Amino acid sequence: MSRELEKYVFEGPYELSKWIPLSLPGVYATYVHRITSPSCEPYEGPIYIGETNNLADRGFPRLHEKYESWNQIAGKDDVLYIYYCDMTDRSDSLRKSIEAELINLFNPICNIKL
Repeated sequence: MSRELEKYVFEGPYELSKWIPLSLPGVYATYVHRITSPSCEPYEGPIYIGETNNLADRGFPRLHEKYESWNQIAGKDDVLYIYYCDMTDRSDSLRKSIEAELINLFNPICNIKL
């Protein structure tokens, strides 16, 4: 399955606590699904948007630096889901630009703007 955020296609949803990230660059978005079927739309917009040159190196789920914040909002692990956009063969600057664009558009609660 996939979902479109703005004009970008994201794969998912994947239950975050069971997700095994691939070793590839990407932009990712975490969501809270407050419904029983992950195939349904999430309750709210993304709670966090990030980017990385290797999804497998981000420490998903529990070692990610924002995990505590995600879990505080969700209330429990099994309602946290992730979507990712494969950015293989795309530049770092494009990946960062997409991340910034989506953060500005969705204003996720767990993204801190410096």
